[in-house]
Amino acid sequence: MKIRSRGAARLSFVCLASVLSGADCEVGRQVVDRRSRPEGEFICASRPCDPLQNVRFELPNFASPGVCPEASCAPTPIEGVASNSGVSMAHVSFHADSPREIDLRGVALTNVLLDLAGPASLRLTNESSLEFVYVVMRATEQGTPRLILEESQLHSVSFGDLGAGRAAGRVELLRCTSGSTSFAVDELAMRSSEAEGARFDIRSFEAVDSALLRSEASFEDAYFSKVAATSLRTRDCGQLDAAGVTFEGDATEIGPCTFMRLQRASITNGMLDGPIHGEVLTAQSVRVGSRAPTNLDLWQSTLNNSLLCPQTGLLRMDPLSSVRCTSCEGAPATAGCLLSEEPSDLDFSNPCEPLQAEALLPCAQPWPEATYPR
Repeated sequence: MKIRSRGAARLSFVCLASVLSGADCEVGRQVVDRRSRPEGEFICASRPCDPLQNVRFELPNFASPGVCPEASCAPTPIEGVASNSGVSMAHVSFHADSPREIDLRGVALTNVLLDLAGPASLRLTNESSLEFVYVVMRATEQGTPRLILEESQLHSVSFGDLGAGRAAGRVELLRCTSGSTSFAVDELAMRSSEAEGARFDIRSFEAVDSALLRSEASFEDAYFSKVAATSLRTRDCGQLDAAGVTFEGDATEIGPCTFMRLQRASITNGMLDGPIHGEVLTAQSVRVGSRAPTNLDLWQSTLNNSLLCPQTGLLRMDPLSSVRCTSCEGAPATAGCLLSEEPSDLDFSNPCEPLQAEALLPCAQPWPEATYPR
């Protein structure tokens, strides 16, 4: 089954106000995250918007919740409305009043407004593709929607509206690839997937065995496991738990978050800021505390050839940690101490004066505790 638009090769922008309420195209929001990312929030011209072909699938209320019969739920192929202006979009909506599951395979969505409402669970599998798609997810009194993408490809897809409000519900990516896609959703789970040039605004973010390339993320709570993050920038982040994660790239900016727990992780180049709890953490050629007050608690960790910036405060470490060839910039208030009653006899060879002492004193108690493995 294919859902495509006809006539226009590419959809750059669509007026969201017109799509949802039938208003003029005088005021609208950008709904496709283009690579150029123009600064202006409103981009529509003062003219009536092109008509949309609205296709609404009301999911029947069966006697008991479960999987909809294929004949009742599977949409027939539809095409968007072509126009002289080159803007063509199909509006496809799935609304449910009770829990329903819809499984569609091999779907190609191009220039489509996909609207999910209520406890509808839509699964797109078997090399489905989404290109220039805007996804609206709305909660109702009956529940919230769920969108599952498996073995699918996404390009220039917008989930929710960055800066204006997250889509309700949960999005799951399993063995998917995405490019130039924005995620503004309540919950996002990535497994064995790759996102390049993505922007994330997530309440609860989970990524496992995945890759994040040249992306920007803000979240309230995040858990990363076995993630390769290249030139990842975090903004407005809450708590980050990262296990077996590699951060690398000169453009990497991790933190400042409310709290970060980095376990068996590594960061090479870039910036690291905020309260940091590191266990078996390796930091190489990193600028620490350059953007926000930063304290580090380290167990069996290594800080090498790095720069402690003026906002770096307390550096607490166990006797199995090492700090090598690390400098201080300006006049930092950095202080180093040991998470041990026994003085350390390690030779901390650093230009940074607070870390030059051959024997560091024990830190004031109470000491933080290591939590790895959890």
